[in-house]
Amino acid sequence: IVLPALSFIGTSVGGDPTLLNGVSVPLADNWVLTPEEQTLVNMAVVGYNQVIGVLATQYDVALVDVNAFQASVIDSGVQLSDGSVVTGAFGTGGGFSLDGIHPSPRGSALLANLFVDAINAKYGSNLPGVNPLDFTGLYIN
Repeated sequence: IVLPALSFIGTSVGGDPTLLNGVSVPLADNWVLTPEEQTLVNMAVVGYNQVIGVLATQYDVALVDVNAFQASVIDSGVQLSDGSVVTGAFGTGGGFSLDGIHPSPRGSALLANLFVDAINAKYGSNLPGVNPLDFTGLYIN
């Protein structure tokens, strides 16, 4: 579902309160990404990430594959030092904000540590990481 649909979902069709767009009436193609459009988006992500990787190598800079990390959070989760697991499950996994896209504070802490680790490995520095448990995950109870 595309972001502008937010203002359209739930509006009535023809003034009939039982006919609600995106609730009792399916959304039209202009409000959702078709499977073909989803494939194009995924191909663009792969292409951009390949270019980023080439440029990081060319300019000899540290690189973090955020896309791969987010996929691992979604696919298998990340175990924290207290044994809890941060996942990508909407509203219950703690890894993403309640928009389901952006990282939660705890997810951001995990990402920050990836950047710290990449910088330390690339440049021989010793920047400290952060404890993700010091940051909240976001959950719907």
